[in-house]
Amino acid sequence: MVPGTQLFYKGTHSTESDIDVAVVADNFSGDPIEDTMLLMKLRRKIDYRIEPHPFKTEEFNLSNPLAKEIITTGKEIK
Repeated sequence: MVPGTQLFYKGTHSTESDIDVAVVADNFSGDPIEDTMLLMKLRRKIDYRIEPHPFKTEEFNLSNPLAKEIITTGKEIK
């Protein structure tokens, strides 16, 4: 894992599920499409089922509805 990066997942899945992973880091551009494409290139080396969701650190808080769901229901990968 890259230093300064946090990863979260929900932990509910079936054999046909994708793997939703929130990636929180300071060094994202802030453009969700650009940042997602960057992570999707990286996931090719790991598992195509990974569905990355990038967040800049300052955007990952309870005032962001998607981040709030992840913070309250997700599990941090350490």
